[in-house]
Amino acid sequence: MLILVTGGSGFVGRNLASRLAAGGHEVLAPDRRELDLCDQGAVERFLRARSVDAVVHAAGKVGGIAANVEDPIGFYAVNAEMGGAVVRGADAAGVSRLLNLASSCVYPKDRELLRESDLLTGPLEPTNEGYALAKIGVVRLCEWISARSPERLYRSVFPCNLYGPHDHFGTPR
Repeated sequence: MLILVTGGSGFVGRNLASRLAAGGHEVLAPDRRELDLCDQGAVERFLRARSVDAVVHAAGKVGGIAANVEDPIGFYAVNAEMGGAVVRGADAAGVSRLLNLASSCVYPKDRELLRESDLLTGPLEPTNEGYALAKIGVVRLCEWISARSPERLYRSVFPCNLYGPHDHFGTPR
């Protein structure tokens, strides 16, 4: 299977790309100079030209609490634009499988136990609200595309507190 991993030079994408390659898949992980993930047309052309079978969307502007508090507009704008371009570009290119990495921060802040049905049922943690809202939008986009076109298996996962090899401790990316 030929898989595009966005964010392939970042922490999560780099680890996913190496695991997928070790599992026998052919992996494409272009950097920002090779593919502008905020340009839906560029994403669509890239996917069509290579006949990509699946996309794992792991790219985004990420950072800690201080960075999110300082720039909620930037975290919202970049992640909403990029997520929308990647998901809609994949749909337009006919890619049937897409895995979107969201975040557990999309869930309400005041829950002891989270259920999938809790999405949009309470206030978000204000320190990362911009990031969370962008991620919620991309989650919904995947749901809408899958509902409209059942052959599109567009799913989201919600990892939390990730750390490990290739992590960037410091400035937002």
